[in-house]
Amino acid sequence: MARPSDREFALKRKIKDLEEKVLQLEIENKKLKKSLTTTQEPKKIKKVEKKPECPQCGGLVKESALPFGTLILCQSGCGHREIKK
Repeated sequence: MARPSDREFALKRKIKDLEEKVLQLEIENKKLKKSLTTTQEPKKIKKVEKKPECPQCGGLVKESALPFGTLILCQSGCGHREIKK
């Protein structure tokens, strides 16, 4: 068998080096894509606040600040009043 010339050997070595470089770049590309998907902010879920309800009629209540606490009145007019300190 004929021995490959130095030129053929250099070309084969260059091809092998380039194939290794392509594999490394593909691996790096996968890591970057994965990091991009994990670093994106997840969609924010809006929290629905529970509005306070009147214990007597179930209607909405209105809060007013007072110097000694908070006055809570029923908006529907059932007459419920409460003072929280």
